[in-house]
Amino acid sequence: MSKTLIIAEKPSVARELAPLVGATQRRAGFLEGPDHLVSWAVGHLVGIAEPEEQDPAWAGRWTLDQLPILPPRFRLRVLPETADQFAVLRRLLTDERVTGVINATDAGREGELIFRRIYLMAECAKPVRRLWANDMTEEGLRKSLARLLPDAEKRNLGLASFARAEADWLVGMNYSRLFTVRTGGLVSVGRVQTPVLCLLTARRREIEQFVPQDFWTVEGVFTPGGKGRAAQGGVAAPDASPDATADASPDTTQDTPAPASDAPDSFPAVWHRPPELRETRVDSEDEASAIANACTGREGVVESVASKAGSQQPPLPFDLTTLQREANTRFGLSAKDTLTHAQALYETHKLITYPRTDSRHLTKELFAEILNHFRAIHHLYPDGTMLAVARIKSGKVKFPCVDDRKVTDHHAIIPTARKGDPARLSQPERQIYEMICRRFIAAFCAEARFATSTVTVKVGEHAFIARGKVFKEKGWLAVEPWRAAEDTPLPPLRKGAKLHTDDIRRVTRQTKAPAHYTDASLLAAMETAGKLVEDEELRQAMKERGLGTPATRAQVIETLLQRGYVGRHGKRIIASDRGMQVAEVIEALLPDVASPELTGTWEKALKDMEAGTATYPQFMHGIRESVWNGVHRIKRVGGRNLDRLLDTASERYARTPDGLCPLCGGEVRETPRGWACTGQPPAPSGKKRGKAANGDDGDGQDAARAKRGAKKTGAPNGGPDAAPNSEADGGTPPANGGRCPFILWRTSFGRELDEPTARELLATGRTAQAMDFTSRQGKPFRAHLVLKGGRLRPEFVPDGPRRATDGASAPQQPKENAQPADNAAPDTSNAAGTPGSLGASGSLGASGSLGTPGSLGTPGSLGASGTSGVTGEPDEPAEPGEPDTPGSADI
Repeated sequence: MSKTLIIAEKPSVARELAPLVGATQRRAGFLEGPDHLVSWAVGHLVGIAEPEEQDPAWAGRWTLDQLPILPPRFRLRVLPETADQFAVLRRLLTDERVTGVINATDAGREGELIFRRIYLMAECAKPVRRLWANDMTEEGLRKSLARLLPDAEKRNLGLASFARAEADWLVGMNYSRLFTVRTGGLVSVGRVQTPVLCLLTARRREIEQFVPQDFWTVEGVFTPGGKGRAAQGGVAAPDASPDATADASPDTTQDTPAPASDAPDSFPAVWHRPPELRETRVDSEDEASAIANACTGREGVVESVASKAGSQQPPLPFDLTTLQREANTRFGLSAKDTLTHAQALYETHKLITYPRTDSRHLTKELFAEILNHFRAIHHLYPDGTMLAVARIKSGKVKFPCVDDRKVTDHHAIIPTARKGDPARLSQPERQIYEMICRRFIAAFCAEARFATSTVTVKVGEHAFIARGKVFKEKGWLAVEPWRAAEDTPLPPLRKGAKLHTDDIRRVTRQTKAPAHYTDASLLAAMETAGKLVEDEELRQAMKERGLGTPATRAQVIETLLQRGYVGRHGKRIIASDRGMQVAEVIEALLPDVASPELTGTWEKALKDMEAGTATYPQFMHGIRESVWNGVHRIKRVGGRNLDRLLDTASERYARTPDGLCPLCGGEVRETPRGWACTGQPPAPSGKKRGKAANGDDGDGQDAARAKRGAKKTGAPNGGPDAAPNSEADGGTPPANGGRCPFILWRTSFGRELDEPTARELLATGRTAQAMDFTSRQGKPFRAHLVLKGGRLRPEFVPDGPRRATDGASAPQQPKENAQPADNAAPDTSNAAGTPGSLGASGSLGASGSLGTPGSLGTPGSLGASGTSGVTGEPDEPAEPGEPDTPGSADI
């Protein structure tokens, strides 16, 4: 009897699909029913073969003569860690009973790549249909199974996925090896990773080079006097909401005067420079003083009162990037954590639709069933849902969020039609779910309406201006109550009214440096990186995709963190010294790769390929030509010139050690995870070049390749930001990693240590001031930190515990601060399809019956050496008065 094979991307999805097709009998690696077999991948099962497997000439020691590495046809290899499951799928694909295949991997570019690689490697030629699901509820999956797409409809998407992955592999593999050989240390280069790193390094340089300048404003406080209180309409103070739009023309009829009880007795106004009355900044202290003196004690006169009606349109529903930005701003969640929780809401709880989307719009087909989604959340938000549902049922409103033309592979993230119970969710999941529900409701609510007013007050010849807003209808803002929607009225005024000048003062201000990036602002910069591109067509491509895609941006940030190129400092993401050095060298030698221009070019070509207006051969020919030219251009750079460039970058970002190691006396320097001993004695004065380490955005296979490459080149892994005990210096280190294992973890005893505290501990062995902590039982206490014998201990304050001020306790961590080294490279496995990665074991190659040119693997990570050679982090201490039992790693 013939059967149809369904291949899901992961076991959890296969378990959801199996009962819908009657596949309830468990088998080894699959489920079986009367008409269907249901099996699964585990992410990527097949990837690109290693360079030495592509061509023996690329085996052995990494050398310049091997470059460029441009395989004429990419060979596939089965990834060893998932070889058993691939064997299951190959057996099923070649089973005579199987007459057709359903591709049920994630509905996107990377899911397409996962399936087609498996299909090609298994040398299957059976007909394929595509399951394209936005909703993981039972009803949503049944609908998708009933509307399977022909494989040809997604063939171009498959071609684009191969092209993207193969191009990332070529860029990462060639440039990362090239810089590693030329610099003597492991350097990672990637199409997306590198320009994102350059955004962060440029921001750090801008902040470090910023010189604050003083400037002044002149500000006054005015009170209506006598008959000057005649009503002229409510006037309000400035509103900082970014979505506000004064979209209406001036209102010639004044608004109803605000009741006296709502109007303030006085209001502030700021001096504006004539004649345009736009600039408030005064660059001279003497000029500011002269203005203030000229106005002090003088009566003010209302010269004009202007009123406009304005509105604030409801926002569109979330796509993944806007969800990540909002979650970081409101709750401090990283982009990675937000994606993890959203994925759980989608796959496990089935409460939201597909989260890895780049669309903020809905289809007309979905809109026809939208009331089902509102019914599912009505018990949670009854007032808001009734407002939205009333507008929908009226049939008179056209909603901007419903637009088929603006829906890409998936529509916006919205709640499913499944009724949710927030009590069953973790706190972060509840927070994400509430954000999605409230934004969904807000998108169908009425606009917020307000009146803005501008009052110009003349004091002698000087003009002071007050602006403000009074809300008439809060509309959708009532659904998202955390947004600024407060009335800030001014007293009712009319032209010619006399005002008492209560206060006129000169205010000293100072220009501020731009803020360091957070997850929210960095995601915004990645999303809008097209503003850095001059070409209009490329800017449009970047507008739609930016640097990376919504599904990969979180992993790009995490990869930079894992490589040690950037570090987290609270919510801030700051480029490390190592990252600064690497970016400066790459920007000097590969400016195209360091800028978003390349990403814009590629994204436009890939989107054209998906649309069928560009071909795979054309795209890959351009990539190969670009890599060939770039490699030969850098190979021609003289050794002395390159050394000079490296020395300049190293010296510019060299920093003094943070202290000396209490165990061996060596230098202690800051790393992404804390302050670690470099295992080197204090250096005499003189130049010392820091080497950059680690690989690119990709899967964990390249960690091993990086170690082999490092051993072959004999490159040290030093530098001011180098992590201790890295294997990049070649060979398997002896016990304790061959160097001192001392480290002060950045997160210790439930709170984050800052640089001054770390330096104080290294210098004196004890913090002078007691600090607030939280135990693992959640109890607050106060203690000094004491560093003795290489171990960090709390010294409890005798007057007893006090409520901690710095939040909840940290996750439990293995005991002790100084621990023996574990030199296994960290897991650098990449989310499927993270662009910009080097050395992925992905694979591309064989053209197959699906019409695909072959398959290219996950962009891998070049040379990811271990970023931290010390395992374990300090646990929270015992309760005050209890013994602190030494851990197994005591020194």
